[in-house]
Amino acid sequence: MRSLPLSARWYLVMLWSFAALLLGITFLQRPPFFHDVPLLLLWLLLFVVADYFGVEFENTDGAHVMMTVSEAPTIFLVATSGVAGVAIVMIGTLITDLLRRCVWYRCLFNMAERSVTFLAMLFVYETLHVPNTLPFSGFQGLITLAATAGIYAVTNTLLVATIIALTSGQSVLKLFRDSFRTVHSVHSIILPLGAVLAALWQVNPWLVLPAVVPLLMEYRTLKTVEAWQAESRRSKALANTLERLQDTATAMIASLEPTPLLETVRTQLAALMEASASWVVLLDEKQPRLFSDRDIPSVISLDVAGYLTELQQQGVRQLDPAAIMRLHGLADSPWQALVIIPLAVEQRVLGGICLALDQAIMLGEADRRILLAFAAQAALAMEHAQLFEELRHKQDELIRSSKLAALGTFSAGIAHEFNNLLAGILGYAEIGLSSEDIATKDEALEVSVRSCLRGRSITSGLLTFARRGDPQRGLHQIREAVEDTLALVERELAKVNIRIERQYQLVPSTICDPGQLSQVVLNLVTNARDAMLEQGGGLITVVLAQRAEQIELAISDTGSGIPEHLLKEVFQPFMTTKGALGGSSTPGTGLGLAISYGIIQSHGGAITIDSQVGHGTTVTIRLPIINETMAERERELLLEPLPALRILIVDDDEVVAESVARLLEGQGHQVGLAKDGEAALWSYCKEPFDLVVSDIVMPSMGGIELLQQLRAINPQVQMLIMTGKALPNQIEQMLRAGALGVVKKPFVVDELLAAIARGAHTRMLSIG
Repeated sequence: MRSLPLSARWYLVMLWSFAALLLGITFLQRPPFFHDVPLLLLWLLLFVVADYFGVEFENTDGAHVMMTVSEAPTIFLVATSGVAGVAIVMIGTLITDLLRRCVWYRCLFNMAERSVTFLAMLFVYETLHVPNTLPFSGFQGLITLAATAGIYAVTNTLLVATIIALTSGQSVLKLFRDSFRTVHSVHSIILPLGAVLAALWQVNPWLVLPAVVPLLMEYRTLKTVEAWQAESRRSKALANTLERLQDTATAMIASLEPTPLLETVRTQLAALMEASASWVVLLDEKQPRLFSDRDIPSVISLDVAGYLTELQQQGVRQLDPAAIMRLHGLADSPWQALVIIPLAVEQRVLGGICLALDQAIMLGEADRRILLAFAAQAALAMEHAQLFEELRHKQDELIRSSKLAALGTFSAGIAHEFNNLLAGILGYAEIGLSSEDIATKDEALEVSVRSCLRGRSITSGLLTFARRGDPQRGLHQIREAVEDTLALVERELAKVNIRIERQYQLVPSTICDPGQLSQVVLNLVTNARDAMLEQGGGLITVVLAQRAEQIELAISDTGSGIPEHLLKEVFQPFMTTKGALGGSSTPGTGLGLAISYGIIQSHGGAITIDSQVGHGTTVTIRLPIINETMAERERELLLEPLPALRILIVDDDEVVAESVARLLEGQGHQVGLAKDGEAALWSYCKEPFDLVVSDIVMPSMGGIELLQQLRAINPQVQMLIMTGKALPNQIEQMLRAGALGVVKKPFVVDELLAAIARGAHTRMLSIG
């Protein structure tokens, strides 16, 4: 009782006192006459039975109310036993509460509340009842029944609602209204049955026996309503569970990545089961490993190998604290239950989802079936995600294989082309060295420069075309990507009597990936060559022009053409007119045009094919023009004069460093040299420079570390990257660290000066 609020305790004391006073006055004025003890004992037994077997209802706010059919015996005793009935009600209530093991103050409250209610009903009944008539008979009897039943409903509900309100702090009026709304229909049925029993008792006591049958049927009806409410609650809980599972299933369907998928499933199931901690164990080549965990206490050391036996049982496992301690080797369990849900597909266990709960739960067979079915769907989705990821890797490998297959077609010609370039450079270098004529020396140098530039275009095409990794888009000239690709293949095409004709117009720069566009051009040129091989050669025409707001690239050949019924299918993967499938002796994979179509689509462009059998094929590519204003502004900036700068050249190749230094000195700049990053750092600390031009890959200290060290000394340091083989991620890392830009080896002095000017204007280089 001490746990009750003070107001509730005062209320109980006052109610007990009032009930005791009322009973004392009543018994003094009208002593109960126990004229038939066996009959009174029978009524007591019937009252206890009617009061003990209760039915629990749920009202609108979710609170539970215990209902019995004891209202019928109560109104029966009011009409038939008088004051003696209050003793039966009090003793019967005490017996019932003792059987239910209620606390003592609740027993006293129920006895006091029912005795007060009974005496109020008795007062109303005796006031309104017409003497020497059947109980509740005639019109006056109906009024008496209504008044007596009303007193019972109001008094009983008010007394109970008051103690609940004082205990919980809720409104008495609200509790009274909600309780009355819940029980009034039951009272309106049971109380009249008690009145009928009282009337039949006066007519013939044996008639009471068949009249009890409707009371039993009412009890069965109440039990049915109770079961319906319980089923309704279970249905709502199941609906809520299914809704959450549906959300999780939708998330699983939408995810094609194994890691996010497992995270989603684990999180959703943890929320559904109200788990305080959760994790996923995966069987990787039969070796369990912890994949994803959340809220696991630091004292827990998960030996995932111990889960192997649990997961192999392929059923939902529910471990108690003792089993949890054995599984983790603990002296005490931080959880009351651990649910392990296996992820299995066709009797093959992929892993399991583990949910740790602070409260012990009982999983029914239906719950286990639902969890198993859902886990099976999750395992299937996870397997699909893994297959999709593997398929994506295979697709990437297939695309790279297609690129290398196209490149391999011309590899021998490229090697031959480089040998020719080196032979020409070496020959003219010897001519220049052996001749005393200045004009002859200049001619030899010019030829060497042209040969080097041609070699650079070939290596540039190879690097951009064979580059692996994510697309690298920027502002580029499409003409450069086309020319780099044609430089790879032109000499080899000439050997099979295929000539390339260029029809170029000036077009603006646009945002694109030159490596991907080089792949498209090489695929189309390869197809054109194959279409003309059997006829002994032909002409490839490359047209580049601006059409309205688009850049148009058209590649035409004079080959055999494509049949009209195949034109709509040429962009489908593995569709080919070459090899055994196409009726040609030329091998083909059927991937070149499909890959090209995807690349152009990703650039926001379009690709179309026009062909006539025997007259050749034209493939037209249209790309949108993006950032033309930016390119024009860049050209204007590069025309502005660049003042003399103090420049530090950092390169471990002495020949490269010396040549770059002499070129820049010829343009009026002051130049210092350093063979690696450490030497450059020492030189910069001794005498700061306006600009550092550094290679990336160097011994001791590379370009990335050098830039970080220099920025620690001077946050405003300006560095330009020059490189011949840096990976895209290295260049991107240096640009993020503050580098001005990149110039790729080999380069001519104008390209180097343009890169310096571009960096000076875009980064507002301070000139000393």
